[in-house]
Amino acid sequence: MTIENDDWRLEFGKEPSFYSKYSWSWRKWTRTRPHWDHDHCEFCSQKISDLDAENIQHEGWTDDEETYWVCKSCFEDFKEMYQWNLK
Repeated sequence: MTIENDDWRLEFGKEPSFYSKYSWSWRKWTRTRPHWDHDHCEFCSQKISDLDAENIQHEGWTDDEETYWVCKSCFEDFKEMYQWNLK
């Protein structure tokens, strides 16, 4: 799939060079901080969490520190543009 440069999700994601220093793994979301119950996709703001609620994804692509999360759909859409390093 070819993504256009004016895709609305690019307004939220950072430049490709920012993400190039990270390796990405597919992981189930888990709490990494006591009062943190979710993260959002870097691009579309899809909620990623272990919460049992509607419209929440429980897995996603993340860096080693689980600081940045990308939902499955956005990762597929942007993988060529961003040339992500996968683990």
